[in-house]
Amino acid sequence: MVWLNPYRLPTGEPVPSSAYVARSPAYLLWTLWGFGVSWVETRRMRRLLLGIPAIALAGMLIMLMLSAGREASSGTISAYLTEAQQAMRSEEFDRAEFCFRKLEQLAPRDTRVKYEHAQLYAQQNDYAMAATLLQTLIRDDDKTNDVKIHLELARWAIEGKLDIEDPIGFAKANLNRVLEEDPKNAYGHYFFSQLFARVGDLDNAIQHLEPVASFDSELGLKLAAYYDIRSHIANQARPGDAEKARTQAKIVIRDLQRKVHEEQTNDINIWTQLAGAHLLMKDYEQAARILQEANTRFDNPESRKFLGRIYVRWSDQVIRDNPDDMSRRMALLQKAIETAPDEPEALQRIVHIANSEGEGAAEAEEALKKSLVDGHGAAVIHFLLGTIAAGKGDMEAALRHLDQSNELNPRTAVTLNNMAFVLAHTESPDLPKALEMSNQAIRIAPDNASFLETRGQIYTRMGEFSKAIVDLEKALNRITTLSTRINVHESLATSYEKLGDPDIARLHREKAETLRAQAALENDTSNDSPGDIIPPNLENQEGAPDTDGADGNVE
Repeated sequence: MVWLNPYRLPTGEPVPSSAYVARSPAYLLWTLWGFGVSWVETRRMRRLLLGIPAIALAGMLIMLMLSAGREASSGTISAYLTEAQQAMRSEEFDRAEFCFRKLEQLAPRDTRVKYEHAQLYAQQNDYAMAATLLQTLIRDDDKTNDVKIHLELARWAIEGKLDIEDPIGFAKANLNRVLEEDPKNAYGHYFFSQLFARVGDLDNAIQHLEPVASFDSELGLKLAAYYDIRSHIANQARPGDAEKARTQAKIVIRDLQRKVHEEQTNDINIWTQLAGAHLLMKDYEQAARILQEANTRFDNPESRKFLGRIYVRWSDQVIRDNPDDMSRRMALLQKAIETAPDEPEALQRIVHIANSEGEGAAEAEEALKKSLVDGHGAAVIHFLLGTIAAGKGDMEAALRHLDQSNELNPRTAVTLNNMAFVLAHTESPDLPKALEMSNQAIRIAPDNASFLETRGQIYTRMGEFSKAIVDLEKALNRITTLSTRINVHESLATSYEKLGDPDIARLHREKAETLRAQAALENDTSNDSPGDIIPPNLENQEGAPDTDGADGNVE
């Protein structure tokens, strides 16, 4: 076989210079062809033929590796993701994190992996990292889950879980994006209603809920609660609010009764919503009966707590109808703590009665001691008896009970906080020990406003006024109890005065006086409404995370 010589033209003349070849595609192709021909001419064909099986085997192995890689992209990724989700449910966070690390290598662009990884961070209260991951998903080209992600980010901001400068503005921005994508999104409107309701703007809260109330009975129940609350507020009440509340509650009851009786639902949330609707109608007996049946069927701790709250509201209604019927009220409160020994509303009512000097004080304290003897919630009862003793100024008994509560349920943040308070207010206060207890409580719940307020008051007593101001100002915007806000303003006034800033001190004292006047004139009706009892449970709803809402300011 005669090979053409690529280094000479067909005429036999030399090929032009390389610069000319580079400018001429024909000559460039001729040169490449020549290189290939020369390489083949210089090989020994027998050895090349002997290597063909090895080349074929290498090709087959490469194909198998590529095929295995494709299988890993589907089956292996799904297996790791399933294992990670199971680990999250069982709170095995290290195992879940290991799975996600592997998934980052196998599927670095998989949106499911990033979303679930964000949920793992959220489950461990690392909301900053969770939000960062979710925001990367918003910025990518896949817009499938953007509505769900915006709802999640808004919820975290509303609940105060994101350490950002303007959480309410952040929440509103995300919710606006939700409603831009889906103007009828029920949970986008629900979160907006929560933002407005928490600052008392029930008009806007209701405006957001009215168009979507029929979407789910939970949202309808919340709307009924808002109507009911607004009907009790003199400067916001609209004609017909009370009737609208009852009408909406009846719609919810009709829908839920069908699910309970006709569909024989096993969803405990349906039962608690039905009880909540009857509670809104002030039909306490029927509400209690529904939850008693639910507890018999499901033995659910959350429904037991709710039943305890129903007994509390029933007891409140008894005392409104007949202020002298203290025995009936105490019987209902006793039922409440027997049903749910750690139900805070019942315990707060009993402590309030026991701390008063009127009828029922001794009976309330005796009810707690009886619960202690009966073995109901020893840690909680010791905690309450300690709180009552502190309210009476018996700091020795208070410290004894609180210490027993802490022994029975160590590192309970509320107990540690109250022990810190008692230690700071005894005749011979142990302020270093009080500060140590307060620090322990804050380590458990770093954003709890009450705990920050306690530590701020301790710093004030210790003369560390700069530290006191940091804690007290951080707590101030999240404390809703007027008496506590008054105390905070007084302590801030003292601290600023000691640091040589009399102008700010004067403003805090004026604010404290304004709040005192407000407390004296306020006719509180918020406890008449069950509006906070049944927050919508958005779990298992497509694109809608679960939330109870949170306090905040809407500008």
